[in-house]
Amino acid sequence: MRPDWLAKSVLDLGAGPGTATWAAAEVFGTVERAVLVERDKEMAALGARLLERAPVRPVADIEWTSKDLTAVGLPESDLVIASYVLGELGPELRAPALEQWWSATVGELVIVEPGTPAGFERLRQARTALIARGAHLTAPCPHDGPCPMAGRDWCHFAVRLERSALHRDLKGARLGYEDEKYAYLAVSPSRTRAAAARLVRSPRLHKGHVRIVTCETDGLAERVVSRREGDVYKRARAARWGDRLDGDRGYNAC
Repeated sequence: MRPDWLAKSVLDLGAGPGTATWAAAEVFGTVERAVLVERDKEMAALGARLLERAPVRPVADIEWTSKDLTAVGLPESDLVIASYVLGELGPELRAPALEQWWSATVGELVIVEPGTPAGFERLRQARTALIARGAHLTAPCPHDGPCPMAGRDWCHFAVRLERSALHRDLKGARLGYEDEKYAYLAVSPSRTRAAAARLVRSPRLHKGHVRIVTCETDGLAERVVSRREGDVYKRARAARWGDRLDGDRGYNAC
């Protein structure tokens, strides 16, 4: 959790059309340089065309490259993003890839994978390897200790995405939205102020109480928040899956 941290440089690994770079530029508003690594020439060309036609260029200095994701000498950057990449690498390539991504990380390394048991398992292995190299967890974990998820349980979150009419036609869908499930990991060379806890399930609302499940420094915890708890109860009812809990200040998105 680094509310005052800003990124000036981005390394976008497996960039596709540059989606993660656009998101980083919008979130931080301070990105001056971005290197986008994409081996698919058609995808990189699409990203370049989107940039050319954008009414406002999101980043002033943008470089596209087809460098291998496990290559030595990736440019050091404040923010290194690997979105839906680990699963595309063979198991034998993941460790050397992580080593190079971590070596390039100045501020934060963010890895995103599908919110499936397999995607989470790849992240859990990456988490262990990165902690062994001196990484500190920024999110979603509230600690650097062993992951408490076990058995058939897995840590993931969801975001609701609006579908355009064209999107619905292409996917043969009827609903105007879809819920994308994902798992993620953000780690830093510097120790950051961790959340006190993280909601790892959607709060279950009942008459007069809310049942919540959180990941905390000493593992998973399930709690029942009663209406008698006043403001705490109101905050628990309004909380969303994935929110962090910062001590007495309530639940906050992160």
